[in-house]
Amino acid sequence: MQALREPNPSYIGQNGFVDPLSQTESEPEVTPKNLQDALDRHRQAMYILTQKDSCIPTLEEMEEDLQKPETAAYIKEQIEILKDQHLNDLERIYAAHTAEYLEEQMHKFNSKDDTQCFDPEEQDDEAVKEVYERLESHFSDSRIYPASMALWEDDYDRMRYTHLDELHLLEKRHKELEAQEEAARKFQESQFPMSADDFYTKQKDMQLRAARFLMAEKTKQEKMLSEFGWAWRQVEPLKADFDKNVRSILKPPMQC
Repeated sequence: MQALREPNPSYIGQNGFVDPLSQTESEPEVTPKNLQDALDRHRQAMYILTQKDSCIPTLEEMEEDLQKPETAAYIKEQIEILKDQHLNDLERIYAAHTAEYLEEQMHKFNSKDDTQCFDPEEQDDEAVKEVYERLESHFSDSRIYPASMALWEDDYDRMRYTHLDELHLLEKRHKELEAQEEAARKFQESQFPMSADDFYTKQKDMQLRAARFLMAEKTKQEKMLSEFGWAWRQVEPLKADFDKNVRSILKPPMQC
């Protein structure tokens, strides 16, 4: 994703979204020098209080969630929840920015002295004409590039970073669990069936492999045990059933 603004070179190699730990136990006194920073912090705090509310789950719901096994499907569900929450957060922050923009424009509209309005072309004094042209340009530009634009971009960047950071961790965990579950599935599929019912749950290639083993001679069976990592205790139950069924089929009929 391309950045909306070029980063300050002084922050190269640093995580600009992690605020350094405060060296004081209390907020510094507000002075004319840090007034804007104090206003920005207050603005951000008010946004969190009014827009970042969320429903607190009950103890039963939290216990139920903690007891859920961490599977790839569960993490996938958490990813979708996170994406939906991010869309909701974007809707809220855009609505807040829109309200701030309208308020800012109303303040500028009300601060303009309409009694001094005149047509610059009819003004003979070039100095006065230049001042009013610059004033008109300021009000025009402020509608396109409002003073709060930098704050809005910071809000979006901060929210986007937090979302991508959480999303990255979940997607990484999802891939890990998918790989583990796939490895476990393949291992289970490669195991010799323990019974006739288990035999029919296996993939076709595993069924053919087991059938070849059951019908093979002793030396061939020994070779297959070594090749596929099976143990005699694994193959004995189904082999015993197979031999029993074969003997019953091949048993000669009783003479009357």
